[in-house]
Amino acid sequence: MNTTTAYKINLKQKILEAAFKLFCRKGIRAVKMDDIAASLSISKRTVYEIFTDKESLVLCGVKYFNDKMDREMDAYAEVPEHNPIDSIMFFYHRQLDFNRHVVPQFYEDVIKYKKVTDFIQNLKVRRVDDGTAFFEKGVKEGYFRQEIDYRMALQVAQSAFDNFHDSKKIKCYKTEDIFRSFIFVFLRGLCTEKGLQSLDHQLGLLK
Repeated sequence: MNTTTAYKINLKQKILEAAFKLFCRKGIRAVKMDDIAASLSISKRTVYEIFTDKESLVLCGVKYFNDKMDREMDAYAEVPEHNPIDSIMFFYHRQLDFNRHVVPQFYEDVIKYKKVTDFIQNLKVRRVDDGTAFFEKGVKEGYFRQEIDYRMALQVAQSAFDNFHDSKKIKCYKTEDIFRSFIFVFLRGLCTEKGLQSLDHQLGLLK
């Protein structure tokens, strides 16, 4: 890899991280390319040399941070001492930390970009596939109940989370409170006695 290529890759990552932080904090439409350039002390032209428009920047940002989450989850799950409940709790805390730094306007804005929504829809299909395989493996290990259709359960959960950002009835609740309440009710219903013991152990560590 030559110096110029390495520089562009590094610059692209810096722009993605800076832009996504601004998008999450202010909403996508409120952030201009000038704002992103200013946050990095570079010219707007430099930003446009790497990203042709805001939609391509949003799309790359969403892909980048989803890939980053996948790598973190895979690395955590590969540790022999971590069981499926540990992995779910790790994901829960990472997601909770993310939601603390995201304004509701971000979710309202992101659906206005077709390429981004197409990517997210495809990602949801993959998440259900991956999640189904994860829970079926957990069934074999004795943590989850075997009589449950996990593909259906995940699709229902996914639909519920999608509605969280659309329903006016729950606008008065914090996203993290909704997420916390839902995931624990949902998860406990899937666990065997062995799974519940592991979950209760994890919750005990939080007290």
